[in-house]
Amino acid sequence: MTPEDYEQFRSDGWSSRKVLTQAVLRELLLPEGWVVSPENHTEYGGVWPVSLRYVPPHGRHWFMLTSPGEVCDHWMLLLQSASGQRIKCLLRMPVLDTFLINSLLLRADVLDKKRYTLTGLANELAGITVTAISGRRP
Repeated sequence: MTPEDYEQFRSDGWSSRKVLTQAVLRELLLPEGWVVSPENHTEYGGVWPVSLRYVPPHGRHWFMLTSPGEVCDHWMLLLQSASGQRIKCLLRMPVLDTFLINSLLLRADVLDKKRYTLTGLANELAGITVTAISGRRP
């Protein structure tokens, strides 16, 4: 799908966005104890046709997966502090790679249990992302 196709879902209204969001959710894993919070209306600004927040049990930060659309023509995985003061783009991809997203979320769960800082988490996951983009899977 093109960014324009995703935007069409957004402009078709909340029920269309929900169908698209649910289709993406079915392809992704949720680490034990984590919560996924899909944007159903404009909770996260309504900027992306698909926007999912993955929140670990402690809630100090979250991961946001966003679809292509008017803002960006790629899928993005963002890491954001709960305060909103720090945000890092961990990954941009033209096509949703569910294997890579699932790998990153599961690895983030392991690192969270080891009490990695936000910076440490971002650095470690960036290494996995670079490895995967280079053609090797984590």
